[in-house]
Amino acid sequence: MSKKKDGHRQNIQDVYIAVTGITGAGKSEFIRFCTDREVVVGDGLISQTSEVEDWTFMYNPVLRVHLIDTPGFDDTNKKDVEVLRDIAGWLVTTDSEVRLCGICSCSKKLCGPECLRGIVLATTMWGLVNPDDGVKRENQLRSTDDFWGEMEKGGSRVMRHLRSKESAMAILGVIIQHGHPMLLKIQDEMINEGRGLEDTGAGIKVNEDLIEADRKYKAELAALKEDMKEADEASKREIAELMRKQQAEIDENERQRKKLETNMAKLEADRARDLKALEEKLAEQASNLQKKEKAISDFQESLKKREAADTIDRAEKARLNEKLEEMKQDRATEVSQLRAAVEQAKRKSTGFFDSVCDFFSDLFDDLFS
Repeated sequence: MSKKKDGHRQNIQDVYIAVTGITGAGKSEFIRFCTDREVVVGDGLISQTSEVEDWTFMYNPVLRVHLIDTPGFDDTNKKDVEVLRDIAGWLVTTDSEVRLCGICSCSKKLCGPECLRGIVLATTMWGLVNPDDGVKRENQLRSTDDFWGEMEKGGSRVMRHLRSKESAMAILGVIIQHGHPMLLKIQDEMINEGRGLEDTGAGIKVNEDLIEADRKYKAELAALKEDMKEADEASKREIAELMRKQQAEIDENERQRKKLETNMAKLEADRARDLKALEEKLAEQASNLQKKEKAISDFQESLKKREAADTIDRAEKARLNEKLEEMKQDRATEVSQLRAAVEQAKRKSTGFFDSVCDFFSDLFDDLFS
């Protein structure tokens, strides 16, 4: 937890809470309930969160909560290695202390045993199952050490998220009452111990999964090679295609293992590069918007001069006013898009865009003053 002062000289405490879990667990919906903001929520197994984002809101007049929305493991759009790189990159390059809220999956490898007391393991989707079946599944999670049993024994809380604001805020309240920030295991491993991502607990787990998948793909490839020996021509073509796909999976796993081979310095450089590119893109959009604003101003000035000189008939004036309205509507659309892009940039880059966003705030004020 950190303290900052706002413009009224009031001490504001900042709390950072990571929301993690597999795709479809309900992370984005949880954040929407807490923040009352339009977070895109998926309706199935298609991931709606592709990068780490910081959703900020005032929990009370002196407490500002940052909910860190993370892409899920088993993501539909990203490999687990890429998800881990994104989460690790945010954790080790952002100047903040993070409290972890685990919706489900993989939290133990990220946080370590010292942080278990600051974790809430939230079950979701209770409205989609028979209540008795839901209780049985919850009990299985809590009684099995490899699932949530060990974490609950270490101090983690198991709660039910019932898809309401009241339920979400109750979960949030438990985490906030934990009372102190914690250094996550993966942060300690990379920042203090200087380990590469591949040598962290989470990295080792992801690598083990890749190795296990490799064994499966190679065994299937070997079986296909045996089948090829006795197959007819038509079957050989089908088997060859299957072999190609299996080899492609093996090659992709090798690429993913190489992506794991990174350290804090590389993650910082990657993040700085990505944020700089994002800043430049936003600046380009702002420049284009200012050019459009000048074009509108020049067009209006020209129209006024023609009206004053009485060199424009009624039909021409109507046509030009219609064109002016089209230009204004086009500008309004671009302003809306740029506002959304700036907000997303702020969520992706906690603290990085503060001065840049001040510029855009002034720009928007100028456009609509």
